[in-house]
Amino acid sequence: MTPLFRSDSLWTFILLLAAESAKIVIITSLVAVLLKSSVWRRNLWHACAAGLVLLITMEVSGAGRSVASWVYGESSSWSPRTYLQPAEDSSQTRMASIPATSAESYGRRDAAHSRGPLADALLWIWLTGSIIAAVRYLLPRLLTARFLSRCHYVKNRFLIETLEDLREQMNIQRPVLLLGSPQISSPMTLGINRPVIVLPADLESRFSLWQQRVILAHELAHVRSKDVQWHLIHDLINILLWWHPLMWYARAQTHSSSEKAADAAAARTPNGSIHLADSLLQLARQRKAKHRPRSLSPQG
Repeated sequence: MTPLFRSDSLWTFILLLAAESAKIVIITSLVAVLLKSSVWRRNLWHACAAGLVLLITMEVSGAGRSVASWVYGESSSWSPRTYLQPAEDSSQTRMASIPATSAESYGRRDAAHSRGPLADALLWIWLTGSIIAAVRYLLPRLLTARFLSRCHYVKNRFLIETLEDLREQMNIQRPVLLLGSPQISSPMTLGINRPVIVLPADLESRFSLWQQRVILAHELAHVRSKDVQWHLIHDLINILLWWHPLMWYARAQTHSSSEKAADAAAARTPNGSIHLADSLLQLARQRKAKHRPRSLSPQG
């Protein structure tokens, strides 16, 4: 077997990490097909994220290597701890604990698996991709505070009372801040520690009172299921495993299932299905009109 794919090589670590994480996503996908409830599908993808975090933590910290050594009787994966450990120290430790007749074979193995330019280049590529992914995912979150500082408090009494009524019905204990902004065209839920619902400034003129209630129920469903936090977890997973296509698939499925579950919660309000469909259609039309070429946009 080539030294690149021995049990303590970086390539083997990547292949094992890719295979184990793919196994979690594939099993989740198969189970999700059997579930009819959008809420259970959302919870299943949340559990998938938790499993991926546990897997990555164990492998990167070296705990997975220790467990594999205990189960299989030998180390079965590379870990950053062994990679960063000076080669001469680990070599001397092994030499002191093995018979002299085997010293030569262990020495050849240490030389074969010592840090080399290929492994260093691979780690730099991994690190560079993670930095780019971090900028893409985390930079907008860092700008959230600046965006919220430009929002205004919603003073509409109907919206405030409806928010509190729905929050009580959904058994949401945490207070939810209601803001408005002319910079957005559709509602959004923000906030890791304290949930914030941001509404378009023209929401009151564009939607009926029933539609406004359905919209608030949809956003509160995101608050109740902590979708903002779970989406952040998937972003962190994609930052670390940006090279794995199934991580992008899992992230997309999590977003899709959370939206469907929020729609299902909003549809349970009085006449919610009808008003939800009208609201979604109106939002879709506005997004389509917003992205038209300027020469084709309506005048006035």
